[in-house]
Amino acid sequence: MEKRKNSDGIREEDKNESDEDKAVHSDEDDQVDDDATIIHNVAEFIKRELPNAILIREFNGNFVYQIPLEGFKAERFYQTMEKNRQRLRITDWGLSQCSLEDVFSRICETS
Repeated sequence: MEKRKNSDGIREEDKNESDEDKAVHSDEDDQVDDDATIIHNVAEFIKRELPNAILIREFNGNFVYQIPLEGFKAERFYQTMEKNRQRLRITDWGLSQCSLEDVFSRICETS
């Protein structure tokens, strides 16, 4: 590429770099919007499927919920999650009982 100025006084290579930068920023902006949409859709899905679930923490697209056992059907929830996993773009999920460490951490957070 030649280093020459166009009629606007901008070197062609500067103009090209500027256009490339804009494209990169646009892609990043689209990714941010896309991530925000995914997070919103997952949160709404959980609210709908587990209305009594309590959001303990959310960070960087990872959610931790406390699910009351009363009325909870693990098999049904598992089937629903697997059925909707791809649509919601969930890469990994699981159910587990909280540990004593989790209980202690939660008590410390609320104190």
